Amino acid sequence: MRIILQKKSNPIFNLLNTESGHKKRKLQTSIFQVLLYLALVGGLSAYLFSKYRLGKTEVKTISFSTNYDRYEILVYPTGSKSFGVDFSRPVHPANGDTALYVFTINDRIRNFRIDLGNTADHAYIRNLTVDYTDGTETLSLTDLKSSGVTYLKGNGNFSNRISAYFELPYNRISRFELLFAEFLILLVSFFAGRLIVFLYRQYISPYAIRSRLSSLFVALFILMMFLPQPWFNVGFILSFAWVVKDFSQRLFFRHITGLLFLLYFFWFLLNNVWVNTTFNSRLLETMLTCLFLPFYMACVPKENFLKFFPVAAALVSLGLMSTSVVDFAVFHNLNYFSFDGFTKYVHPVYFSYLLLFSIVYVELDASREFNRLLFISLFGVALLCCGSKLVISLAVLFYIGRYFRKKWYLGLVFLLFVICCIFIFSPTRKRFQEIVNTQSLSILHENPILSKHDPRLTGLTLRLIIWQESLATFDRAGNILWGQGTDQNADKLLEEKLAGRGVEAGHVKYDPHNQFITTLYKFGLVGLLLLLAICAYILKQAINHRSRLLLVTLVIFVIAMLTESVMQRATGLYFFISVILFQTVYLINPSHLENSNPGNTGNS
Repeated sequence: MRIILQKKSNPIFNLLNTESGHKKRKLQTSIFQVLLYLALVGGLSAYLFSKYRLGKTEVKTISFSTNYDRYEILVYPTGSKSFGVDFSRPVHPANGDTALYVFTINDRIRNFRIDLGNTADHAYIRNLTVDYTDGTETLSLTDLKSSGVTYLKGNGNFSNRISAYFELPYNRISRFELLFAEFLILLVSFFAGRLIVFLYRQYISPYAIRSRLSSLFVALFILMMFLPQPWFNVGFILSFAWVVKDFSQRLFFRHITGLLFLLYFFWFLLNNVWVNTTFNSRLLETMLTCLFLPFYMACVPKENFLKFFPVAAALVSLGLMSTSVVDFAVFHNLNYFSFDGFTKYVHPVYFSYLLLFSIVYVELDASREFNRLLFISLFGVALLCCGSKLVISLAVLFYIGRYFRKKWYLGLVFLLFVICCIFIFSPTRKRFQEIVNTQSLSILHENPILSKHDPRLTGLTLRLIIWQESLATFDRAGNILWGQGTDQNADKLLEEKLAGRGVEAGHVKYDPHNQFITTLYKFGLVGLLLLLAICAYILKQAINHRSRLLLVTLVIFVIAMLTESVMQRATGLYFFISVILFQTVYLINPSHLENSNPGNTGNS
């Protein structure tokens, strides 16, 4: 028996509709706008000072004394228009009377990195001096940012591991550059604030007024999903703790897709018991998403929460664009609007999938609810900045399919427009040029790879090398059936193979970058069959219910698993499982969409 609650009069809503309530709401909106503007200015200023400091940049030489062999030391100066550490322009120290000298190529140096070899046990760097055009500065190693250093104390003594380096903790900028950056922060904060106010008025405020707290906590979880750790974990914990009281046992057992993800999690636990020699607590923390989300979906109120994914994508895009403006104001380098220079605190590929899903959702299911011109334009620019070749290509194919089905010439015009955008925006153009450069594939036949900075090591060739070494670890039938396990011993096996291949130290701990290979490698054939069963059942649901959105989501999910180990990373698990489970639970419980007011019905 279903109990339907009669909607009660909302005194707060009635008050806001009176004249005095209207004035109060207008005053509250004005206060909100001022506070939002101040928050944006303060946040972007904090970002500016977290990366940059006032300092001299007219560097002539960098000198230091050391017991290192100078041929094992490389210095990478960061010029006035560099993008991060420029590994393509290393400088070898030259011998002096009492020290080694680095003569900088660029007369304006914002930072520098001293990259050390791998042979020294107990070494020292002393009398580190930077000579400017108008004076000198002596630096202490303890004031520098370091990596790979295991022992450091007075007089510059230290020992190091592989790939150790020292560098300045901040990039240096002039006073004029600082003032110019602050001016842009004020300007960007104004326009970003106006867009956020629009999003708040159109999609958040009306929803917050008419919704109960359970719905607000679910929306909060989605809006925080792509924030840096641990914020998205905090959002999910708060949301789950609030809605768990509405758990529906009947809905939980009817939701087969959720149960399949739960079964995948239990196989992970059994695999840890049977195969592993040690327990991988870190991966357990990540995989808990497969345990909690099926229960979570049986608790959420009966309404459509998918609309908050585009809102989250828009808010994060505005934040990333604003911080990139700050970096561009200093370095005048477009690479700060591309890939990890653009996304910074979130994974560029996973955020690209959020943008792609948001585009698909707005086009297929919510074109009337969202301002298509505003949202699709914002998502398109953000997707171009993220620079994921695969996701951009998928977005282009999606629109070509839509336009060619209606009028073929519209599809042709759209394709030409996208190609022009990619060609004009040089950072993304360079990423696409990697695909057509077939000469880079020659590195697949080199063992070992001679240089860790070989330009042939692209995103594609690096993945192919990792796939080769992952599949080469299977040497007996038991490994294929049960997998290598998920503990450090299994990881170390792959790390040793990659290190022996000559892959950079920062990459040897990479997973295979393919969820199907990762599952076969760690969980064996049983785990792979479970993963394929999940995909097959989702496909069946999409076909039976004629859900275009779920079908496209599944295609995106499968393609993502071909190039990323999406279920080994918390962001990938949260995003893909959430958008899939929200849709499949709507298919078996369509009353979510029949009533837009969650106060009218409950889960039972």
